[in-house]
This record gives sequence, structure tokens and C-alpha cells, in this order.
Amino acid sequence: MVFSLRLPRFALTNPDMLCILRYKLRKQRENENMVISPKEKLIELRERFPEMTDETTEIFLSMPMLGAWYDMISGGMSNGWWNVEDAKRALTRGFYTATFDNTIKSDYYSVLSNRKGVKKTWDHWISPQSFAEVMCEGWDFYHDINEFLSAGKMCSNTIQVTPEQNRFLSKLTFKNKDGEYKVRCSIVERYDYVGIKLKKVGVRGFVPFPFSPGPMFLEAEKSIIERLS
Repeated sequence: MVFSLRLPRFALTNPDMLCILRYKLRKQRENENMVISPKEKLIELRERFPEMTDETTEIFLSMPMLGAWYDMISGGMSNGWWNVEDAKRALTRGFYTATFDNTIKSDYYSVLSNRKGVKKTWDHWISPQSFAEVMCEGWDFYHDINEFLSAGKMCSNTIQVTPEQNRFLSKLTFKNKDGEYKVRCSIVERYDYVGIKLKKVGVRGFVPFPFSPGPMFLEAEKSIIERLS
């Protein structure tokens, strides 16, 4: 059974109304074994995180799984699992799962992929698992629910390319002679590096690469860039 409660928008931001609604929901849950909607879960989140922005609210309502993964990853970080060698992969894998299950097909596409008869695929412009490693290392910043959900949405975005272009992009990550994983260039340079020209639906002409993982990732990434000499 899915419980549905009609909530006026102001009720999701009014502290007194949130307390009343949460109390009513708790009482109803005690009487029924029911599944609630993301909008109803938002009542609880608003109480827990009064600093939630309108943008974060919209992300949660469209991608509620990110909220669940926030709690799971946050709990793991609080309990010290990031310092356990054989367990830390579970935290980054969880973020990977959350973003892939919420894949967003953006309005961006390569010129070649838009030609008639050409096969198309969707490229995750950044590896969510690689981003999650930086995110967990910088958890003092990303434990903020606004930053976490924003990062989750960002990493869920994909760009339409051809399968061949996708293979070119994947080859930019490699193992060097010492068996270390390296990349040929920064994440924001990859499309230019392999010669992919981008366009956006509704915009004339070429457009620059539209996404950025933020300064924390770009700084950490410098240690694994190994350019061709």
C-alpha cells in the first residue's frame, strides 16, 4: 500500500506545519504497514536538515534514492568504515549505484552522434566511483546534504555520443608500467582531447564542455594525470 498525502507546497517549508504533519504521519505508520511517497519523506528531511535549499529539495523529489544513499554513506563514514581497507570500496560503490540508477540524459550531444543512421550511446562524463573516492576523502565538505545531493545529480548526467567515441573516452584511463591507474588528461578536457565537438538541444553552434566536478576533484586528479610526452 502506498500512502499519499496531498501537501500544499508551503507545508514543506513551514516549521510548525512540518511538526504537525510529521506527527500525523508517524501515528498513521504505527497503525498501518505502509509505503510513503518522497514528498512525505521530505517532511522528515526538512526537520533533520533545516538548511536544505529549494534546489536540494527538487533534486531529492526527482531522485529520492540519493537521500537513502546519503544516510547509508554518512553512517558508514561516521562509523569509520572509510578507514577499513577491505570495506571502503562499499561506500564508493554505493554512490556509483545511486547515480547509475538515476541516469540523466542531458541535452548535450556530440555532432557525430546526431547524424542520421549513426548508432548512439550515453556516456557518463565522469566516473561516479572515482568522484566518490574524492568525496569521501573530503567528507567534511560533502556531508552537507546540499553538497551531497548536488554532487549526486551532477554525476548522474550523461552525454550522447557514438559507441566509437565512447571507446576513445574510456581509453583515456589506463595502467602505466608500474601498474598504477592513470588518466591522459583532466576530466574536463577529455572531449577536446579526443576531438569531440559538442552541441546542445535548442542552441546554435558548438558549446563548451558543460560540466565540472569542482575544485576539490580537479586538485586531487592532478596526482593521476600522466600526459603523453
